[in-house]
Amino acid sequence: MACGLHGTCEQEDFSSRPDQCFLLSYRAYAREIYTKRKPRPRPHSNTRFWIAASPSSILEQIDIQATGAAYGVGLTAALKDIAHHQPRFETPLLSGDYSVVRAYVISFDGPPPVMCSGSFAPEQDFDGLELQDLNDLSVTPHMMSVTSFFGGLHGNVVFVWLPEDDPVCIPFVSSLASITDADLSSALVRFLFEFFENVHISPPWWRSLSREHQIALIHRMAASANPRLGRSPGCLRPDGWSVPAWAVIKREWIGTSP
Repeated sequence: MACGLHGTCEQEDFSSRPDQCFLLSYRAYAREIYTKRKPRPRPHSNTRFWIAASPSSILEQIDIQATGAAYGVGLTAALKDIAHHQPRFETPLLSGDYSVVRAYVISFDGPPPVMCSGSFAPEQDFDGLELQDLNDLSVTPHMMSVTSFFGGLHGNVVFVWLPEDDPVCIPFVSSLASITDADLSSALVRFLFEFFENVHISPPWWRSLSREHQIALIHRMAASANPRLGRSPGCLRPDGWSVPAWAVIKREWIGTSP
């Protein structure tokens, strides 16, 4: 993996240093910027294309048109949010001062079987309590990142945010921190499939799940990706499905405390 600024490299083992946590977060955020800004078709602005490409049913066509319109509204809001957040993320990177970084690091004795890297706006915590209303487009949402990876010595899931986002991110992480080690892996699987589409899954781990559990996770990811539906209240609460516990070595707060 490539080196970051100021000599921090990913060739070294992960040790929960603030600079390491920040660079994980910056990479996740940079990916979000790229996916939102890269040239792409604008389905919500080309009605004739969508009608031609859609199924013959008028109701299906209307549904596709509505989904395209919702996507367009969401993309416009996301670009506005990027304009707000990008300078905040660039300041520590360019100055080399990572003292403001907040993180919650969970370390496991092996690689997590579900890995991803992304940034997101926590809407509700793991107890189902609402943290912010993403339907209010007049307000810039609080953001955080998560990266699930193998750090050379241990597996890690790392949540990172900046001080401005404390009002939402600390309650979100606190609700995760209250979950027992036995239930933690199931909670993380629900979260990763709920919030991200770029998950990388261990094939043996996936095959170890029942077909019913696989279908439930696929439906969770597909439903959460629909811009018209949004997330269900309490979507991160236990849903009746569990996975074998990933052996937790430690959990630690970086730069702050609950």
